[in-house]
Amino acid sequence: MGRKPRIDQGELARLAAEGWSNARLAEHFGVSESGILQAKRAAGLSKPMTDHSRALPWRLRREHSQSGPATNLRNLSAVAQGRPAPKDKVATAVRWASRLVDGGLDIAYDQERGFHEVPARGASHIARVLAEARAVLDDASETAAHPADDTTGGTQNASDDAGGGAAPATTTADESTGAPRSNTTADDVTGSPPRPTTQM
Repeated sequence: MGRKPRIDQGELARLAAEGWSNARLAEHFGVSESGILQAKRAAGLSKPMTDHSRALPWRLRREHSQSGPATNLRNLSAVAQGRPAPKDKVATAVRWASRLVDGGLDIAYDQERGFHEVPARGASHIARVLAEARAVLDDASETAAHPADDTTGGTQNASDDAGGGAAPATTTADESTGAPRSNTTADDVTGSPPRPTTQM
């Protein structure tokens, strides 16, 4: 038997960075696409793959793999694993799964009928998938909300402490004489006695 073709990791990294597809790389190195994937993993070039087997535990027929339920389940699975997914598609998937759970339904699959709704019995598959996705979405919402609140509060407090609040809330020398004024002067900040107003 002949020796397996050797894949140079440096060349593989360079060609992959140039955007070569796995099929083109396989042809170039004289190996299968699976061989390229293995070489990429060995070279640390491949990103961890998203595993949808928990959300899609069935062997799907090709014509069912891009159906609405399959797409929704994949998007929920991606969210649960912390992977990016289009917000509109995630919202669609959450609405779809919520409708099933709220209606006491579950999702089932067989290769003849494809995906179909069934009464939920015992441990609901769709309820679990939805709960795992919602847990990540809720955590992300809390993380995004708290820093914004702290920053806003800190800025407002600092502004108030420095006397930088809205002009109507602070009495200045000009306001005490009835003359309109828009900019804060040193008198406002230091608290020095108001300067007399020179009448023209």
